[in-house]
Amino acid sequence: MAKLTNEEKALRISRQTGLDYKNVLQGLQMADIEFQMAVAPYTGYEGPIDPSIARYHPLPEGANVGLLGFSTAPDAPNHYIPSASFGARGDKIMFPAEPGTVNAVGAKGATPSTWAHEYSHQLEKDRSLYKKAMQATDRFGNDSIDTDAYLAFIKFGAKNAAEVGQRVLDIRSAQNMDDVSTAVNYIAKEEIKSLESQIDRAFSEDDVEEARRLLKKSNSITENIINNPTDQNITDYIKTSLSDVNTEYDKIGAFKSNLFKKIVNNKEQRAKTAKTFKESLD
Repeated sequence: MAKLTNEEKALRISRQTGLDYKNVLQGLQMADIEFQMAVAPYTGYEGPIDPSIARYHPLPEGANVGLLGFSTAPDAPNHYIPSASFGARGDKIMFPAEPGTVNAVGAKGATPSTWAHEYSHQLEKDRSLYKKAMQATDRFGNDSIDTDAYLAFIKFGAKNAAEVGQRVLDIRSAQNMDDVSTAVNYIAKEEIKSLESQIDRAFSEDDVEEARRLLKKSNSITENIINNPTDQNITDYIKTSLSDVNTEYDKIGAFKSNLFKKIVNNKEQRAKTAKTFKESLD
């Protein structure tokens, strides 16, 4: 992927439009700063946010969007992906997937949370628990596997484990409840898919019954998340279904926004059981 510097972009634009080169360059630099500052809260103001790898794909009016953003690995080949359809015939709109880029599709996709999500994919934060699991050593220094980290990574199935992991990171970095709700909704649906697949893969009737029991139990929880995503239902889901996953992310110091800290904060419960006023504040 060829990166164009702001200087190169400014020179091209000034030649094409006749605008003053310095003014164009200053505008581009200011736009980059504003872009970085919008995305930065979702990263804890840490890590690179390189505007030169960001790609925005506009959509024609009335397009049916199937994807709001995507990230393409640096070692991936140049290719195109269908992410929307348009018109009565449902013609596919194809977007270039340049290696080493983060991409937003349409105005709905070009949000700070979507950009942050794709940058996180680009930096492979979505696989951080897997890397922790595979890089573990035992007390003798021999290669080992961190079982807790691995099971947290594949909790809702190995097929979409990285995407589910990224959605948990999205929850942890969220700046508003809409971001949290979107991520939790996706994870809840993946949980249902995973439990349904366990029924199909069961080897015995006992395994089938157990899988059905877990699915029924999960359905009672996720139904509210999908159909009635109140703040309380979402909070309860995060504290129960995602508790072990977040424990593993805590171990590697994954970023937590103030909103996420508020969601998982048990201060109210501690206050009910605290023996002293000071304990209720700790």
